[in-house]
Amino acid sequence: MQHKFFIPILVFFIAIGVLLISLPRESPPLTPSEQKCSNFIPLSKNFSFLAEHGIYIGFTVKYHPNWEMKWEREDPELLEVALTPKEASENNPPILLISLRPLTMEMPHSLQNVTGYMISEYCSELLELNYISWNGIPASKIRCKLRDHPEAIFLGIQIVREKQIQNVSVPLFYSILYAATTKDFEIYLNQTEEMIACLEII
Repeated sequence: MQHKFFIPILVFFIAIGVLLISLPRESPPLTPSEQKCSNFIPLSKNFSFLAEHGIYIGFTVKYHPNWEMKWEREDPELLEVALTPKEASENNPPILLISLRPLTMEMPHSLQNVTGYMISEYCSELLELNYISWNGIPASKIRCKLRDHPEAIFLGIQIVREKQIQNVSVPLFYSILYAATTKDFEIYLNQTEEMIACLEII
């Protein structure tokens, strides 16, 4: 008799388990980093320019709504973008200056001379971004020391895809601005899911 009822009961519990697994689940709450990302808004224009050797580099910038972006200079050799408070004055200079240099055909699988500068009374350290990429996968390290200030801004650049130009895979990249309040930190972009979650493909 026990074996007679064992199989139906087992099938019943298995069915209940399958039903519970198949039910839609609520999405997990956002992490603090994801909440910061949701407060960022994309720049209205995706800027692309023709770099040397005819290579197009495209990127877009995310920034905090309390700040505005100013395109300081647009040329194939150097692009400079200044991040400025909306209540900017002569005594309140641009907080961040982004300098992006073009790729070179001599090393089509790497990004060279990509540097971001943190210019602020809240940040005394130079933020350098040096990227080496193979098949669009970056191996890069960012080191930056920030003073503890709620308006501190962190600059990140991440390769998102490649483009075939004359049978050569050329990385296309774009930059984002990321709010950070930590004093000292090191981030590997290709190992930081919270950072990747902030990215938005053009």
